[in-house]
Amino acid sequence: MTRIRIGAGDTDTALAHILAEAEAIARELHPSRPLAPAPGADGSLDRDFGLDSLARLELVGRVERAHGVTLGEQAVSTVETPAGLLAAVLAAAGKPAPWRLTSQCRATATCCKKTTP
Repeated sequence: MTRIRIGAGDTDTALAHILAEAEAIARELHPSRPLAPAPGADGSLDRDFGLDSLARLELVGRVERAHGVTLGEQAVSTVETPAGLLAAVLAAAGKPAPWRLTSQCRATATCCKKTTP
């Protein structure tokens, strides 16, 4: 497996990978359930992707292996969205997130606001 480098400007690639993995696991779990339109970065892993706790563990494991980081149990239990998972990956890699998640976003997984670096 090729590791995905996380450096300046590489967050879009990392987020695309996380979204692809979440969608792949959702299709494995629910092959007859369409994901169109595909949930985005702020889609709920539970509600929009249909990932239960075991599927979230699988997603976190795939992301950890691909990005060469260890996220720990807190990431599995607290991350609500692909954007939140990317923020956890960036934090584990010692990189700042290119956006901030507002308190509303953390509570409801409904928004992500871009900020300039």
